[in-house]
Amino acid sequence: MAVAFSTTVMAFNSRLKDESGVPFGVAVAPFAAIASSGDASSSSSGGASSSGGASNGGGGSGGLAGENGDTVEERLAGSSSSSLRVHSAHLARCAECLAYINGYCAFERSGWICALCGAMTGYQDSRYTRAATRANLNELQFEVYEADVDLEPGEDDDYDDNNIRTRSPANVASTSIAEGHPAYIALVDVSSTPEFLEVVKSALLAALEALDESAAFGLITFDRACVGIHDLGGEEMMASRDHDASQFTPSVRVVPLSTEPADTISAVGMSMSVPPSSVPLADVVPLESMLASVGMHKERIIGAVEALSPSKSHQPGARRAFGAAMEATCDLWACTPPCPKTAFGCRVSAFLSGAPDSGRGALVTDAGEKHNGGASNGTVRERSANAAHWLTAPPDGFYARIGAACTRVGLAVDVHCIVPASRLPVGIAELDIMSRATGGHVRLYTPDGDDDTSNVALPRDLYRHLAAPVAFDGTLRVRTSPEFRVSRGYGASLAEDAAYEGVYHMPRCAVSDTVCFDFEYADRLGFARDAGCPPMVQVAFQYSIAVPLRALSSSGLKVARLERRLRVRTVQASSSPNVDEVFDSVNAPVVASLLHHKICRAVADEGIEEGRALLKDWLVILTANYHGTRTLKQDAPLDVSMASCEALSPLPRLAYAMLWGALLRRPDDDTVHPDSRAAELALLNRLPPALVSRLIYPVLSSYTAQGDLAFPRHSLSESALSAAYEGDGGDDSPAIFVLDAVLEVVVAYTPAAASYPCPPPAGSAIRKILDRWRMERPVAPRVVYASANDEAGWQRFRSYLVEERGEGGFVGFLDGLAGDVKTFLETS
Repeated sequence: MAVAFSTTVMAFNSRLKDESGVPFGVAVAPFAAIASSGDASSSSSGGASSSGGASNGGGGSGGLAGENGDTVEERLAGSSSSSLRVHSAHLARCAECLAYINGYCAFERSGWICALCGAMTGYQDSRYTRAATRANLNELQFEVYEADVDLEPGEDDDYDDNNIRTRSPANVASTSIAEGHPAYIALVDVSSTPEFLEVVKSALLAALEALDESAAFGLITFDRACVGIHDLGGEEMMASRDHDASQFTPSVRVVPLSTEPADTISAVGMSMSVPPSSVPLADVVPLESMLASVGMHKERIIGAVEALSPSKSHQPGARRAFGAAMEATCDLWACTPPCPKTAFGCRVSAFLSGAPDSGRGALVTDAGEKHNGGASNGTVRERSANAAHWLTAPPDGFYARIGAACTRVGLAVDVHCIVPASRLPVGIAELDIMSRATGGHVRLYTPDGDDDTSNVALPRDLYRHLAAPVAFDGTLRVRTSPEFRVSRGYGASLAEDAAYEGVYHMPRCAVSDTVCFDFEYADRLGFARDAGCPPMVQVAFQYSIAVPLRALSSSGLKVARLERRLRVRTVQASSSPNVDEVFDSVNAPVVASLLHHKICRAVADEGIEEGRALLKDWLVILTANYHGTRTLKQDAPLDVSMASCEALSPLPRLAYAMLWGALLRRPDDDTVHPDSRAAELALLNRLPPALVSRLIYPVLSSYTAQGDLAFPRHSLSESALSAAYEGDGGDDSPAIFVLDAVLEVVVAYTPAAASYPCPPPAGSAIRKILDRWRMERPVAPRVVYASANDEAGWQRFRSYLVEERGEGGFVGFLDGLAGDVKTFLETS
């Protein structure tokens, strides 16, 4: 679990917070792995943490500030070892605020004092009464720890002010089934080209390698009129391990899909006017027969995957009934009684070659529409409002309702779109609202040409996604000191509980998934109420996980065990009445993440122009407040670049880049389809702060002609590039530029690097960092190599030099900011 504050030092009260202008919040990666008990980096030592507490934990890195998420380890997140975990029933909790005991608490003869609220709680047993015993307890010696939780609600469960789940999807952790088979279903669009299906086949074969042998795999195909459910003979394997599987021949049962619209979604017993298919899929092929064991019938599954081919109705401009196919799949799962194959819910990976433009859920798209998302008539505000519709989706649309139905029955839906830019739009925003409701994601892969899929990294991404551990049925609770509280939560799959304040749900959570929370002060006094008590935050995340077992079940199959766990992290910060100390403690990536989430809501509610105005107003106020506390004392001119404060100095560039980014770029300035922007936003909403800031403002570094690092960072401007390019020509001069934009990396060679191999050789510094980025990130970046004579490659490289955009570029932006700040100071 990783926790990062927007400022290491919190403003003493709300007045000082307003004077600073810095967002007051935190970024949390609930499933980022914790270190082992032998790792001192996570030790709290009774409140004096070597990397936590007021040093690191309060500073807010906590695993989120690493450049590429490299502090996020996946090792323990999926570990089946219980040697590091205590049972949650043994954890003491504060009688006043219900916080869990931690190493920052004080211990007296008759009880312990809560580090969050200061209340005294009496000892319930002898676990915490002796100092010698406390020295060996993980919950007191480590800032973050895990505990086991009973699958069924127990006496330690609290449903009114606790992190314990207040709901659970049907057929998931609400059943008494403790062992079973994690299910995976591939939903493949076959109204597509052979090139598309080759990529999907490679991805599914990679997925089979990533899935554990205890998993069960199912395959469903669809086109504009029908859905094909593959009978892989999964039911027979439950009878006996000695059954001769070679006698079974997989088959495909084709079922016509309804083309009529539905007023309601039919899953889990809701009323419906028209079913999604002519016959319920469960009546054609039972779920247990469709899902085959990866460990026992892997060759059979591979054969079915390799046999995939375009439907007979495929032709240029073919349409696809994805909405009806997705609804029929949801109904199939909902109609299946609880069994070992439904114990963990199901991960559905849908593969689309174009927009879902047929039948129910068809999206009205116009592939010939201008990139600005609408006609060029009307005011800038009107065009921006129209373009915003491409970036957001209505919360009550067809796919939003499908997402809610899937969440109720325990389906997590990932959508992978492989669509050339010339065939956009797909309707990414609509698909994303479905996926994020279930804890899934949407990815858009745009091949270089209509039939060239060589640069599509889907197989690598899907392998890493399925091989990594994942938490499901998660419930998150953030507790704070009484001086402040959570006011709002943000995140791709974060849903606030409708009945219990401060409780949030996450249907699925990957290792890198990050959510943000805004804080507000409880009253005007803030931390002045008790200056001796530092600010405290405790994050509790309860989740379920499938842990593969080595032993075979009674049916001769490998199975996984369903475990419920509780992860708790308590972090201590500091506060100050000095606004300079607040400025010096700013964590710019976390501030950028909070700003992104807030502006996303503004764009969804009021359009792009309102979002741009909100960002500009914030930067003007921040700069004016900074000037009032720093430069005015020295009677100096406005320092709009904030160069004298290292912590704040990245913010003007980040704000400027956001104005030209996926969320706020005006439609008249756009060069890509809004669907591509929507796909980038879908990724931004779940990335850790370090990658959010890098996606907003890419990092440009340079290497010598020998392949050694020359400069770790350049500004994204032609002038900075020219200064480096026209250096003294020595051995240490930049000759190769590496521009990391998260989704794409451009390696550009200057003439000085003509003798250096292109691409860089294995083992070189450049190749190592590229391989590292590919392995660590949730989406493998596309790598583009541009030789000295490659004009197209260099043009792509220069397209990321964001400081050259707009009238006057970044320098002109700062001049305009200076004028706005002067006007603000004169009128305030």
